[in-house]
Amino acid sequence: MGVYGRNNSEGICERDHYDPKHFFSFFRAQDLVSQLEPYFSVRSFRVLPHSDDLDFQSVILQHPSFEESL
Repeated sequence: MGVYGRNNSEGICERDHYDPKHFFSFFRAQDLVSQLEPYFSVRSFRVLPHSDDLDFQSVILQHPSFEESL
């Protein structure tokens, strides 16, 4: 999975040129991992700088039911 984030924030981005404007939700890296860990095994997590205000967060997850089938 890949998402953008750096700081915790959510809402409409006024710079969005689409109509209707999109709703965005961003997480700090450690907060994103905390949200995912109750449901998935986090196999890999990388933060790649993207711009002055955003990073790209790359995540590889494994669902517990998949582990049980092995």
